[in-house]
Amino acid sequence: MKIDKDKLIDHIINWLNSNIDEFNLNYKTDKEFNADPKNYLAQDSADLKEKIELYLEGVDEFGE
Repeated sequence: MKIDKDKLIDHIINWLNSNIDEFNLNYKTDKEFNADPKNYLAQDSADLKEKIELYLEGVDEFGE
């Protein structure tokens, strides 16, 4: 079975985008904002998406 890496990357990016879409700024206080684990997941997903996109452009942000 041949693996289509481009298709795999597209699926991963779409998955990350769905996490990013869960980011919520509708809190009255920082404490409420920080208490929502979806915001942490959304931020981590945004960071990983950016690293993947940079890597695809030739910039290695993974620090290996």
